Amino acid sequence: MRQRNLYLGYGRRACALFLACLLVVGSYTGPAPASLAYASDAEAGATESPQADQKANASSDVESEGAQTEAPPAESDAVAGDEAGSATQIFEEVPLVKNDAEPDGSKEPAQSDAVEPERVSTDIPLTEGGASAAAGTMMVDGLKYRVNPDGATASLTGWHGAKPVGGVSVASKVVSGSDEYAVTKIAEGALKDCNEIASIALPSTLKEIAEGAFAGCTSLASFSVGEGSASFSVHDGMLLDAAGSALVLCPEGKAGVANVPDQTSDIPVLAFKGCSKLTGIAASEGNASYTAVGGILYSKDRSELIYCPAGAGEAVTVSADTTRIGASAFADNAAIASITALGFVETIDATAFTEEIKQAATVALAAGENYEARKAVWTEAGFEHFVDPAVSGEVEWPEQGASGFAYTLLDDYTLSVSWEGEEDPEPDLVIPSAGTVAGTEYRVTRVADYAFAGRPLTSVEIPSSIVSIGEGAFRRCASLASIDMAEGLQSVGAYAFSGTAVESAELPASANFWGGEHFLTALPSSAS
Repeated sequence: MRQRNLYLGYGRRACALFLACLLVVGSYTGPAPASLAYASDAEAGATESPQADQKANASSDVESEGAQTEAPPAESDAVAGDEAGSATQIFEEVPLVKNDAEPDGSKEPAQSDAVEPERVSTDIPLTEGGASAAAGTMMVDGLKYRVNPDGATASLTGWHGAKPVGGVSVASKVVSGSDEYAVTKIAEGALKDCNEIASIALPSTLKEIAEGAFAGCTSLASFSVGEGSASFSVHDGMLLDAAGSALVLCPEGKAGVANVPDQTSDIPVLAFKGCSKLTGIAASEGNASYTAVGGILYSKDRSELIYCPAGAGEAVTVSADTTRIGASAFADNAAIASITALGFVETIDATAFTEEIKQAATVALAAGENYEARKAVWTEAGFEHFVDPAVSGEVEWPEQGASGFAYTLLDDYTLSVSWEGEEDPEPDLVIPSAGTVAGTEYRVTRVADYAFAGRPLTSVEIPSSIVSIGEGAFRRCASLASIDMAEGLQSVGAYAFSGTAVESAELPASANFWGGEHFLTALPSSAS
């Protein structure tokens, strides 16, 4: 019997020791991840409290004959018991904690590891009577719109599927269910690189166009704006502010000459960015802030050269009155090979020319007063090649015995052009935009009087560099039936196209003088 009691005693001690080990192991495995702890508490509700857990642990300790380890309080005490919130409240307040604890429980989740969930309220206001809930992205005619942070307006942000082509109309409003949103903004890069868009119609509701919204739209030739716009207006296809006082944007695909309205007083160079087809800028005498000479934009007194278009050609002449060349003035024109500076340019902005132009272009400076000082300014700007310009009135003839274009240097250091020699030019004649005299290239701005008279031409293309066509320039070209005159042409001399097959001619908007009703009629006998 005694031996039996001894075995029973050993058995009770072994069981107590086993239970104590279980309690010890359980107390050191570490708390469950926070998200699991909260979920466990939510399931338990108010039926089990931390106090009940402690009593159970105490009872186990007594039965295990003096086990000293006690499990730590649960982390979910704050939300457990009778004071615990509803499940929705718990999910709103519980942080999403990364479970980085090691298997042995040596690392507890740190507060710094918490990942803040995205707040729904930033996109969907839930206040009663406030703005409607944001509807995300909406589609209209293949264009994507998104509700602005104000919850009441929308922005054009892009397109869906194939890039838009041809004429594009921006919606004035977009609709989601019963909610309407006025379109007030075009976001940055919204139609970037849509190089087959030809025109864009903007709604009167539009208030803002972000920088680069139409970058890379190389075929975009014109804008239009809805009637009653309080923010924008259009002139010659270009976008201006509502009053027309500030140029906002010249479309990248605009070709020929950009005509500046008389009331415009603010023209940022950035407005012409990417306009590679633009060959000239015109400003009438009525503009109080700007003037244009040879397609180049100047301040009204010509003291500052503001901008030379990308397509102006290889030869440019800087006005004799110019003392400053402004920022990025020639940055878009990579083709320049010759610059003739007639006066004393005292300041050249560091960004006025690209490094490629500085290294390759030739600067023609007339000898005379302050020559070294004038040259020093261009040298300091980075130019390396200098020549003396030709003398006004000098003529460059075709080679002896040959036929071809003849160029005469005018007083403003531009050229007039004519045809010399027994052989005729090609029947489809293209007037050159630049020519060379005495080894230096200059811009061609005039077709000389009677320059091509009597030649067997069928068509003539006049480039935008040409400012004037002389008297009788194409008279008695009996086969001439087609004339293409680019923007930039300002005057056409009397009888310039008389005696030709031309029945009508469309003068560009820039033309302000032509030889009256007689420029297409036959010359009087006294002029033959």
